[in-house]
Amino acid sequence: MSESTPDIAAELLRFRPLVLATARRYSGRGAEFDDLVQEGYMALLELIPRCPRRDLLPLFLISRLPGR
Repeated sequence: MSESTPDIAAELLRFRPLVLATARRYSGRGAEFDDLVQEGYMALLELIPRCPRRDLLPLFLISRLPGR
C-alpha cells in the first residue's frame, strides 16, 4: 500500500491535536515538549500504515500513540 506524500502530510495534520495532547501529557518527565512532538510525528508515520481499517484509524492511534 503506497500513499503519496500529500496524503501522508494530510494525515499528519489531521492528527496534530492528538500528537500535541500526548506530548503535553508526557512533557516534564525527562523529555522536552518539542522532542516529544517530533517523536509523536515519527510514531504516526509508523502507525498509520499498520492500521488494518482506515475507518478505525483515530481509535487505533489514540490507543497506540502514547505507548510509542
